[in-house]
Formats: sequence, structure tokens, C-alpha cells
Amino acid sequence: MDNTKNDPKAGLSGCLNTLQNSGTSFEAKRDLALEVCTHFNADVFAAVEAEVVAEILLILSHDIEKRIRQIVSRSLKDNPNLPKRVALKLAMDILEVSNPVLEFSPVFSDEDLLQIIRSTKEIGKLEAISKRRLLPERVVDELMNSRNIEIIKTVIQNRKAEISERSMMRIINDFKHNETILGDLVSRSNLPIQTVEQMLTLVPGKIKEQLLAEYNASLGVASLMAEEAHDEKLLESVKRKNRNEIDDFVNIMYRERKLTTGLILRSLCKGNIAFFESSLAYLTGAPLPNVRKLVYDGSAKGFAALYKAAKLPDVFYEAAQIILQFTLEERDKGKSGKDYSKAIYDRIIAGGYDRSIANMEKLLKIISNDRATGHENPMDH
Repeated sequence: MDNTKNDPKAGLSGCLNTLQNSGTSFEAKRDLALEVCTHFNADVFAAVEAEVVAEILLILSHDIEKRIRQIVSRSLKDNPNLPKRVALKLAMDILEVSNPVLEFSPVFSDEDLLQIIRSTKEIGKLEAISKRRLLPERVVDELMNSRNIEIIKTVIQNRKAEISERSMMRIINDFKHNETILGDLVSRSNLPIQTVEQMLTLVPGKIKEQLLAEYNASLGVASLMAEEAHDEKLLESVKRKNRNEIDDFVNIMYRERKLTTGLILRSLCKGNIAFFESSLAYLTGAPLPNVRKLVYDGSAKGFAALYKAAKLPDVFYEAAQIILQFTLEERDKGKSGKDYSKAIYDRIIAGGYDRSIANMEKLLKIISNDRATGHENPMDH
């Protein structure tokens, strides 16, 4: 291509002739491939030459010699102008040729990547795709179908991978005994709170500790607010059930992994002590009579141990302890419904707990709603 600057078409035609000559040596093809790729990356070819250049690159990508194809793949892996048909040809090649474009090439659409993933069983190719700088949810979901631990580990470690909640739950369920995988997932940070809560019911103790250290400050707050309407409706549906029926209901919620932090704290705020204590029993694994004793004996130390064992958020402990104390005291006075909610609300405000206790104002909003609507206090059942 020495005369490309003076007569580009003549230079490119010479390249085609060289490549089409069966007697051309490996060294000549290697030098030509390097030169064409260098010029292509430098964007020195005119628009009118695009078709000829694309043909040259396509011929190079079909060359019988692996090292020639590698030159094209490695040299042009980052080039956004690499012709799609050349990129796809390289992607279908052996791993040494395919992986540079699979990992780095920006010319592939999501649909291209999905088609490549579905058409290969080569773990090396899937792993290369898993390392891409941009990895949309659709592509991640398809990679998850491999159920290969190395692929999943690579995806999790790729901070640019967009992992959907559905894929996260698949990982958690499939690898709930693999602390390395789960640890990598937790270390991504910014996990959806609902996913965190579900993980807490499934994963080993070490991972639970890691989760709580990372998310304890926001776990209950987000959960409390996120499912407000749903939790209100659910608690309304159980308020007329007796204690045994409530315990059976909580058992179902626990087994279906729907017993969230927000729901448990909301039950306390609404005075549904039966629901609250059953929840603590299932979360701690302690017998229900023992839990009831700790709840009702009014011992702050006993409740603190129970709360900690249930792994409820530390940021709500003081507020929950005050509300529980007031709830039991108002129960002894026979208060219910609007009178009960008003009594709890007034005592919190009068004591300044809404200002001095962390997150009390969030729980107070729930009590305030009951105070306004006059909902019946279910602790009487």
C-alpha cells in the first residue's frame, strides 16, 4: 500500500490482488494485515474506499492462518467502524480470534450479543461477553441461563453489568451455599432492598453479617416505605384473626419469603402484637411462648436480645422499643382503636421522642394514620 496516498484505489486494488494470490506468503499477508488495520484505525481511508476496505478485512477474517485473523481481531476490537459482517465472522471464530471482539467491540447490538450467546456452548466466549464494558439486563439474563459458575462470577464482578432483580434471585437460589459468589454479589453495593431482605432469609451467617453491615442503616427505612399500601392491606386482612390464625398466616409469609422488615415494624406500630411476636419467633427460631415472654415482661434487655437475634435494623431499635413499651401499657388500660392510636401518638410527642429517637418520625406517621382513621387495635383479639 505504498502508493495509497497518491492513488488510494490503486493501493487497495493491489492489496486485494495480493490476498487473492494463493502464492502470497504468510509474512506478506501479515504485513499487509497490520498495515491495513493501522490505516483503518487512523481513519485515513476515504468514504468511497469503504466497500473495498470492508472486502479486504472480510478476506483477512477468513484467512486460513489463525495468526492473520488474530491481527484483525486484536487490532480492530475497539474500532466503532469495524464492518458488522467482519465483527460477526470474527466472533464465530476460535477463542483466540473471537474473544477480543466479543469483549471489546462496540459494533454489536444487544440482539447480536443475544444471538451469539444462544448459538454457542463455548464457555470462553460467554466469559468474554461477560466482561464487556456495557452489559444490559437482557444480555445478563441470557448469560444467567448458562448456570455456569465462572460466567456468573464474571458477571457479578463486572460493575457495569446491569443485573435485574430476577437474575439476582436466580443467583441467590442457585448458589445460596457458595459464599464466594454471594460475597461478590453483596460487594456490588446498591442492591435492591427487597433482594437484600430475601437474601437474609436464605444465605449463610457470614453473608448475613456482610449484608447487615452494608445495608442495616437503610434496610428497614426503604422497606417500610416501599410496600406501604400492600402492607396496610395485608395487616387489615388479619386484624380479626385469633392468635393461632395469625401465627399460621405469618408462617406462610415466612416460608414464601414475604415477611419483610417493613411489614414487621408496621405491625408493631398498628398494635398488632400477635403478628409482631410471631414474626420474631420465625426470624429467630425461638419457640413462640419464649418470644411472648420476652415481649410481655417489659424487659428492655430481653427485647434487645430478641430484636438483635431477629436481625431487624439497628436504626429502628430505640423507636421500636419505645412503641412496644407504650403499646403494652395502653393495652393494660383497655385502650383500642382511635383512642389507642391517639394515646400512643400523644405520649411520643409529649416525651419529645419524635425529635430525640432516630427514625421515630417514620414510625410515628404510621401511628398517625391510624389515629386519623380510627382503625381498630387488633391486639384485643
